[in-house]
Order: sequence, then structure tokens, then C-alpha cells
Amino acid sequence: MTPDIVVDVGNTAIKWGHCAGGTVSEAAWLPPDNPDAWAKQAALWNLSGASGTWVVTSVNPSYCTRLITWIEQQGGTVRLLAEARELPLRVSLEKPDHVGIDRLLDAVAANGLRPPGRPAVVVDAGSAITSCRVFA
Repeated sequence: MTPDIVVDVGNTAIKWGHCAGGTVSEAAWLPPDNPDAWAKQAALWNLSGASGTWVVTSVNPSYCTRLITWIEQQGGTVRLLAEARELPLRVSLEKPDHVGIDRLLDAVAANGLRPPGRPAVVVDAGSAITSCRVFA
């Protein structure tokens, strides 16, 4: 699936990324519970309603449910990315899905940037500051 919009639903903001050419070409930070702001952003990006393919991740289930419902009501298609096994990542923890999806996605991004075999430390500064080690 090649998404038109990627979304990170956090505790204090929803971040949208408008995709073009296999990368995020534009980004927007939106209120987590304001469909009028979402509609305005969709219009700025020339989306018809919220049409297109959306990939959504979330650490806040209630905000996520509201956003997904809104996208689907606007005619969009949503794929919720919620489990470690859905990512190109080997997680060596007893309970990999207890790690926030935001941290797992940070590790996927680090793997795409670092040379193979070189470890990395990822720091995620959202409503909480977390860190994790990424190894080959």
C-alpha cells in the first residue's frame, strides 16, 4: 500500500504527512479532536474531503477512533498500523507490543538512516521523552 497521507495520533497533537514520490512532502500539526481543523487541512492539500489512502498510527486510542471515523465518513480508506509484527523490525522484547508504536516507528526510521551493523540511540520527545537502542 502506498499511502497518500500518514498520520501519527499523539496525546497532544495529530501529525499528518502528505506523501508524494515515496516520501512525506508536507506536514501539519493539528488539534487531536477538531474535525473542522482536519477538514481545513484536507482542503489545503486539495484532498476531496478526506479521500485517498491513509495509514494511521496512534498512542491515543480515543483520538484515533475519532479520526478514523471522520476519514471514513469523508470517503477515505484507512489502514491502522498498531502492532510490532507489522513493521520491518525485529523487536527482541518479551512483549513487543507494549512498546509504543511511535518508538517502534522511530527505530524503523533509524534503521533506514544508519549504516548496517552500526548501533543507534533514538530519543523521542513527545508528551514524554523516551529513548531506545537500535541494533542490527
